[in-house]
Amino acid sequence: EGYQRLLRWQEARERWAQSGKWFEEPWEHEHSFYLGYSALLRNGLPVEIVTEPDVLGGRLTEYQALVLIDHEYSTEALEKKIREFQDSGKLVFADQSSVVRPPRALLIPTDFSVWSQMIPLGLRNPDPAVADLVRERQSGLIREAAHYVDRALSGHVQSPVKVLPAEVLYTTGHNGESRYLLLVNPELEKPLDVSVSVVGDEELVYDLLESKRVATQRAGDRFEFAAQLAPASLRAFLLSPREITHLRVATQQTDRKVRLTLSVGG
Repeated sequence: EGYQRLLRWQEARERWAQSGKWFEEPWEHEHSFYLGYSALLRNGLPVEIVTEPDVLGGRLTEYQALVLIDHEYSTEALEKKIREFQDSGKLVFADQSSVVRPPRALLIPTDFSVWSQMIPLGLRNPDPAVADLVRERQSGLIREAAHYVDRALSGHVQSPVKVLPAEVLYTTGHNGESRYLLLVNPELEKPLDVSVSVVGDEELVYDLLESKRVATQRAGDRFEFAAQLAPASLRAFLLSPREITHLRVATQQTDRKVRLTLSVGG
């Protein structure tokens, strides 16, 4: 209530009805976001999350493309910024659940809201006896969504980072002249041998959790290195263009979060 809608309320309801959708609660949108975000990561795209204040503040200029996930409502100011982003030659993508879709947005032919829709259908039973089946169903949805993400974005968005095997999830961040790379093994029982290929000049790589330098090799405009991931584990790396003589890392891990505190000198 009080949120400035881009569409009149009745018009929005009609669009939702035409697409077979209902007005979602925040937790349902969160589940849609989880599925879409995971599908993007599985395609090896260095995804970063932007909020409405980020977009209104002009942060979209930092990115190649914008992906709208389950975009059901908006504001006139937000849509104006998205149009400006498109006018600059950048691309906007939207999945089938995004009923508020910019006119020139490219369609990702999958519905990221399907994960939350499975609850009323009884396909996400919390019974521990079927927990493995629910996880397999979730994993299958991510793989399926990743297939359609690849189909829609392939040839349009190029990633400077390539990570194999495809099961490995990753994301990147920037801090001045350095980059950070986070690798995650989503497999609960299987360890993974990982190869990483990166475009750029930051070919000095440091393992943050083990506080040591990692061996790399140059291959054209890319540098490459290898890593091992234990089941259901993560590794964090610092990619720097210059040698670091002092690196101290303190980690604080809770049930679902890991906080890294870095002390770096070069």
